[in-house]
Amino acid sequence: MYTTVWKLFINPVTALVIFGSGVALADNDSDYSGKGGLTPASGEFKTTIFPDTLTLTPAGDKCLVEVKGLLEFTGTLVGVAPGKTRALVFADCDTVAGGLPQGIFFEDVFKSNSEFLGTVNGEPASADIIWKGFTETGGTIDKSVMILSNGAKGVLKVKASVGVGGSYTGVVKGE
Repeated sequence: MYTTVWKLFINPVTALVIFGSGVALADNDSDYSGKGGLTPASGEFKTTIFPDTLTLTPAGDKCLVEVKGLLEFTGTLVGVAPGKTRALVFADCDTVAGGLPQGIFFEDVFKSNSEFLGTVNGEPASADIIWKGFTETGGTIDKSVMILSNGAKGVLKVKASVGVGGSYTGVVKGE
């Protein structure tokens, strides 16, 4: 079952379809605990965005936003993950550049690529992290998933706020 679910999340189109109904794997972690070395995972993370790396590129009536940042994890994962986020914002770049009131964000779909270095379940680990999801107007991210690979492995359901951070639950396996 885990292998089947894992393959579904690798395919971006399938992953976006699954977002609408939630991430079944992360909703019932106990079903996967101990299978293939998987263990339940939970914790929090802080997000730091580096504004000087921000770029806006017109994409029709939308705007492609790219920015570098850092994720700092606590809980089952402890460590840092510097990376880059690309978001397709549902507004034109002139509107995005003009901004909204402080703390308010436009809707977007995003993908972040990061390189984690730290520990998983207290053991040294590294991993590539792909974080995909949907940002609601206002900056809430309720429909997103992080996939860990190339070292530690796992699938994490994530709830967050843009530029702040959030929480994660799911399953992981150390290196």
